[in-house]
Amino acid sequence: MGELRQRGHSKVATMGFCTGASLSLLTSAVCPIDAAVAYYGIFEQRADRKITSPVLVHLADHEEYYPSADRFRAWFEGVSNVTIHVYPGTRHAFFNDTVPSHYDADAASLSWDRTISFLRQHLME
Repeated sequence: MGELRQRGHSKVATMGFCTGASLSLLTSAVCPIDAAVAYYGIFEQRADRKITSPVLVHLADHEEYYPSADRFRAWFEGVSNVTIHVYPGTRHAFFNDTVPSHYDADAASLSWDRTISFLRQHLME
């Protein structure tokens, strides 16, 4: 993050999918960033819950690989800067159009709209 700020970027965000989502969340726990977005991902008991930057999390309703939406919500309970959206009827990788068995165009579109709005709000203030 320091490198980006040295290059003149006053605001920095992270975003990731699956394992990259975990890295996005972990980065937001240990680095001074302005926002983080996570699609799916692992986080529970992996880092400090005291994330101060705004965080947007997109979760599948029927997650096959990572903690369930209920466990994510429980982990972040009381953390007011974390927004979690669960997409009904979706499976892991619902955003990935190269995985036809899991891709959900409606959920992908809605989650992307929410992501763009979130990033604009926190990076362009």
